[in-house]
Amino acid sequence: MKTTNYNGIPDVKIIENIKYEDNRGFFIEKYNSNLGFKTIQDNFAFSKKNVLRGLHYQKEYPQAKIITCVKGKILDVFVDLRTNSESFLKYGKVALNGIEKSILIPRGFAHGYLALEEENIVYYKVDNYYKPEYEERISWKDKKINIDWELEKYGISEKDLIISEKDKKL
Repeated sequence: MKTTNYNGIPDVKIIENIKYEDNRGFFIEKYNSNLGFKTIQDNFAFSKKNVLRGLHYQKEYPQAKIITCVKGKILDVFVDLRTNSESFLKYGKVALNGIEKSILIPRGFAHGYLALEEENIVYYKVDNYYKPEYEERISWKDKKINIDWELEKYGISEKDLIISEKDKKL
């Protein structure tokens, strides 16, 4: 397992999971405590193509997350909401499409992703419990943050996006 800092946003880490392969199959170390991250809950989410989830966060019960796309491909997006951070309101993004690569997003970030293949399964390791009653949202097209979701690159029009009713109202 090798970690590198995400360029321009402190504390976000890209995790390269080393794959050991032979004629029997493969082995990957997916997590170890050297990441300084204590898992409280694991979650899976299934999304169809063109689903846009987020941007979500829990201010009162913040969560650090390790995100892995175990099937399909997603464009993972995160926004720094830490007011004391040099990267406050800056966003980052990374394409995830396989168990060899993950991203560690610390507490204090909003998170979302765009599902790019027909079937996408995203695996989250989190360090605090999900409490839907404390979930807060930022519009995926917030003008202040101005995220480039790369819709054109992936051949997706805005009308093709599948967004929850709650997120559409933002």
